[in-house]
Amino acid sequence: WLELRDDASRLVPALAEGVRRRDDGSLAEVTLTFRARDVPALGTRTYRLRAAEFGADGWREAAGTAIENDAYLVTADPARGGTVSVTDKRTGTRVLTGPGNELVIQDEYAQHPRHGEGPWHLSPKGPGLGSAAGAAAVRAERCAIGARLVATFGLDGLEVTQETVLWDGARRVEFRTHVDGYTGRDRLLR
Repeated sequence: WLELRDDASRLVPALAEGVRRRDDGSLAEVTLTFRARDVPALGTRTYRLRAAEFGADGWREAAGTAIENDAYLVTADPARGGTVSVTDKRTGTRVLTGPGNELVIQDEYAQHPRHGEGPWHLSPKGPGLGSAAGAAAVRAERCAIGARLVATFGLDGLEVTQETVLWDGARRVEFRTHVDGYTGRDRLLR
């Protein structure tokens, strides 16, 4: 396996994803994610990979539907499509006023209703359908460098997976959305 060490030979926690092995069991491919600390603004810092018995690990399931780091607490609501509430732990303030990370799908006009031009104007036909109107399967996961919430649900024929990620020591919340099953109709997903 692999371990990651900094230029002072200290072990650096990392997340291993996309692991692919050759037929003989040897490692062929892996994506490592880690926090590069103390990198000079106009310089570089060296990190070395070494063969090891144990090392970087992947995501592991955790209890509940909430994750946190030093800066934020994020809670998902499975009954409302996995939408999230984000609280700034430093101030105790809710960051969002409504359901966070909600997807809305809307049908579009084939031609702009006023100008008669093509669909590139993104002209929705109405309020659409929001993901908060349905339920989602939500799970929390943890790795050596952070935590994430994974929500999966269907939305008008689409299969959606949303990840909300908190990296340890980071002062941001990351959102990733994967959508499969587009049927080719003119629809706006936002």
